[in-house]
Amino acid sequence: MEIEEKKEMRGYEKTTLTDETDKDIISRIKEKSNWTPLGHTKELEYVFYRDGEVFTIDPDRFTTTKMQIFFGITEDEAKKVKKALPIEASKMEVDVKNTIGNGVYKGSNDKEFIIVNGANVIKAEYDSITHKYKITKETTPIVDGKLLDLKGNKEWLNTDKLFEAQENIIEARKNIIDENELPPEVKTLQEQFKLIRDTVSCWSWEAP
Repeated sequence: MEIEEKKEMRGYEKTTLTDETDKDIISRIKEKSNWTPLGHTKELEYVFYRDGEVFTIDPDRFTTTKMQIFFGITEDEAKKVKKALPIEASKMEVDVKNTIGNGVYKGSNDKEFIIVNGANVIKAEYDSITHKYKITKETTPIVDGKLLDLKGNKEWLNTDKLFEAQENIIEARKNIIDENELPPEVKTLQEQFKLIRDTVSCWSWEAP
């Protein structure tokens, strides 16, 4: 695939995509413009995601001209996108009200949780076989059914220290049989989360 860069227009870098087909036009647009189509709302609006922000657009008002401005593409490409978008959007209904920003959230069960730290999202999953937590960085806009709204978020957690601390916890637990012997600095993330939750629950928050 050959990509020819053109001059910038109205704040967007206009590009020409060659050798595209109707089948792969959406993935090509996503790659070049950084706009990710997530699906549709209950009201049948398109849902897009870019740079941590959620956008909803009425399909009836999303003309080819607006697509050219929105994606920075040619008229022919916009016509192909307009034809392909309804099928792409039909794949998933998105609840745009179920969003999370900076903070710590419960995952799909009591032994999983999600940390939103600025533009970084970390998921901690408990392995019932090894009885250890696996910490991974998430790159998808939807985690455990929750839509990430990262606009304006600032980092509040040193994630490098978090990963380092978890490794230290694992090493410390190898040499201790009685859990009661564990010093505070090697408590698991789940135990630390419970302590934080108990502490912040002492206040009544305007926006929980």
